[in-house]
Amino acid sequence: ASVSRVVAPVRPELAGPVSLDVVVAEVLRQHGGVQAAQKRMESASRRVTVAGSLQDPMLEIDNYPQVARSPQYQMGRMTNEVMLSQQVPWYGKRDRQACAAQAEVQAARAELQALQLQVKEEAERAWYELFYTQQMLNVVREDQQVLENLLQVAEEARYETGRAGQQEVLRLQAEQATVSAELLRLQQVQQSARAELARLMQISPETPLMPTETLDAAGTPLELEDLYERAIQQRPELQVVLAEINREQQL
Repeated sequence: ASVSRVVAPVRPELAGPVSLDVVVAEVLRQHGGVQAAQKRMESASRRVTVAGSLQDPMLEIDNYPQVARSPQYQMGRMTNEVMLSQQVPWYGKRDRQACAAQAEVQAARAELQALQLQVKEEAERAWYELFYTQQMLNVVREDQQVLENLLQVAEEARYETGRAGQQEVLRLQAEQATVSAELLRLQQVQQSARAELARLMQISPETPLMPTETLDAAGTPLELEDLYERAIQQRPELQVVLAEINREQQL
């Protein structure tokens, strides 16, 4: 039996320079775990109203086709009987159930946020790896061009004026070979980084992804204390624990 493989599509609209925000948004949108966590939170939210409501009333209708077997009352025999019942819980129980359901929503929301942070971190790491490699490639290409110019000048000087010796030419050629090897290595790293980023975005590795040339550092805290405070406030794992404790207390 043949096994069909789902081939990731090539996304032409993502070809060329793509910003970090676009990459993160696309990775979060395509991530199956994030989608499942979002649905769990929505399902828990719908249970809040149900938990705080009364149960559905019960309507019971009895019919006695044989008059002789129908119940006898003071007013006579009853051939049809209708009974309506409603269960009413003890005072405060519905409020506690609603609070417990709300705590489950908070826990589900915190789990979703924790997963989103994890996925966002993976996307950012992949994007920055590709960005760093691209910047290094630009630097190495500039070095390669400078060495080519120096080697050309050295060879012209050696042949025309004799002011540059063979040793200088050999040294420049050796440096040129080293730069060429580094350029090849970085190109391989760039290919791997692009493939990893495409995997996270669930698109074809044939999509020519490229990071933007500059970084937007606006709004990024530079002080260590600012980073520490933000990490504490935005840590969803702590919110999950607190929500679970609150839910247990309400039951």
